[in-house]
Amino acid sequence: MVKNIFMKHIVIILFLLSTCFIVNIVNAQCRNINSVYWEQINDSIKKETIASKEVNVDVVNYYKGYFRFTDNEKSFQLLDTLISAPKQINIKALYFYLFNKICVKADGAVAEGLGSYCQKVIINDPMYVLKYFSSHNSIMRTYAQLLGYELYFKGKGTSDIEYNFNDFKILIKDKIDNDINLQKTFSDFNNKIEEIMKNMD
Repeated sequence: MVKNIFMKHIVIILFLLSTCFIVNIVNAQCRNINSVYWEQINDSIKKETIASKEVNVDVVNYYKGYFRFTDNEKSFQLLDTLISAPKQINIKALYFYLFNKICVKADGAVAEGLGSYCQKVIINDPMYVLKYFSSHNSIMRTYAQLLGYELYFKGKGTSDIEYNFNDFKILIKDKIDNDINLQKTFSDFNNKIEEIMKNMD
């Protein structure tokens, strides 16, 4: 009888372990599905995405080179659209790709206004952004420069960015608490921000 009880306990433990294993696999697969980036999408799917009625007209025009991004209201309305975190995976990838493109090309007054947008993009989906950072160091550096500039002036009381540096770090850490790789990437990102801020003193 004792042996039977022992065997039942073993079966239950094995069942729980296998369940946890399956859940972890499913979660990993879901993260991979939601981490599709524009550079990974084939040309036919890109064409379908661009042709979709769900894609904003100004987004399409900017993608095709018909929209010149400058320091004006229409351009910043485009930014609001690009950081809107659409649920459709391919559209999300397109918007993220174009937002990054704007950040890389920005200078002067345009660059000065991008820090708060970078913060919102990261807060909207930190796992998606940080996973991209982990294999695109130059983009991570660009975000750090734009965000570091804004956070520096937040510390001086002259920026309207929503979160200061400490609050931002706490907020993101809570969202990526279970992912060691993303924690490391976020730590590297924060170090870059701190470097930018120190250089501004």
